[in-house]
Amino acid sequence: MTLLRLFSTPMSELFGKKAGSRRPEGRARPLVGTTICHGEFRISVPVGFNDDLWPRLAARGWRPMGKKQSRYRYRALPSNVVAALADAPKEQRERLLSLALRRAAGESQPVAA
Repeated sequence: MTLLRLFSTPMSELFGKKAGSRRPEGRARPLVGTTICHGEFRISVPVGFNDDLWPRLAARGWRPMGKKQSRYRYRALPSNVVAALADAPKEQRERLLSLALRRAAGESQPVAA
């Protein structure tokens, strides 16, 4: 191992630990396009997702989805309601989130004819 490689290698790789072995804290706002999940539901982070909305969702248990998790296990929240949630004032966010969860839960239930 050359000195250049020794000093440019992250410490976690030198001591045999995997670089991705730490769990994400859930405190930093996820990037646009990242999938976040809670329970059986998932959201793809929209463009208008701001710093005020993420702490509220994180406090309710929403976390970025791990790389090995299958996003198909989760029910997707409707994208139009998620976009409205990102644009809504703080007072309406709770109501819009519960509406999105109800709509996602209702999509998988069979329709009675």
